[in-house]
Amino acid sequence: MQLPAIQHLTSVDSTNEHAFRELAARRASHLDAWLADEQTAGRGSRGSTWFGAPSDSLMISFALLGADAESLPTPSVLSMTVGLSLVASLERLGLDPTRLALDWPNDLVAREPSSAGGEAPKLAGILIEARDFDPAAPSYVVGVGVNVAGQLPDRLVAERPVQTVAGLGLETSPMEVARALHHELAARLALGASDPDQICMAYLEATGLGGRQVQVELTGGTASGRLILIEPSGLSLLDDEDVLIRFALEHVQAVRPASIY
Repeated sequence: MQLPAIQHLTSVDSTNEHAFRELAARRASHLDAWLADEQTAGRGSRGSTWFGAPSDSLMISFALLGADAESLPTPSVLSMTVGLSLVASLERLGLDPTRLALDWPNDLVAREPSSAGGEAPKLAGILIEARDFDPAAPSYVVGVGVNVAGQLPDRLVAERPVQTVAGLGLETSPMEVARALHHELAARLALGASDPDQICMAYLEATGLGGRQVQVELTGGTASGRLILIEPSGLSLLDDEDVLIRFALEHVQAVRPASIY
């Protein structure tokens, strides 16, 4: 599959915002991508700000344009598809994937010995947005930020434990990660649309939490139990009385190992 060239921006307010401007002007095509050396108003999930080290962090957005209602994964499965593509892209570049874990719903973290009893260091984040959504021809902007190398901004370090790809032993560049991610994402989108159960199974494995005791943060509460299954429409736990309980994915805010609580 011939992919569009990744467009390089020296500085921009937000790569996602730039992508939306290109979509609004009808200058964007499916799988177009924009990489910036610097963002002055980068966005993260839940209204947070994304801080990246200029030229040492990957800050990229992709336009995904569905030809019809069935051509792209549903939003929850799309998030999993992007996460799996990110893991595969770093593996393609030489990083051992067993050192990585996906953290619901949109983070990639380092699976480090020091994180066994605490919050895992964050390597990357994903932000998927849609505007003027048309179910008959869905379109999304997918933003990805990766801590590739260098000194991370103090504001980022203050928020939570963080790690870089270089800190895990892989010397690479933002553009190399971008090209690998572009390829892996393009290869997985059709699978996410046609066989979402396979994406869900792969995602559960990539979290490293399958069969483990977890605490689930929900809209309006929490639940705990053994994580059994992730499906396109829900997440299933086995509680302390061996009762299977299920939650719709849109209500799941976070899934954490019970050991960190």
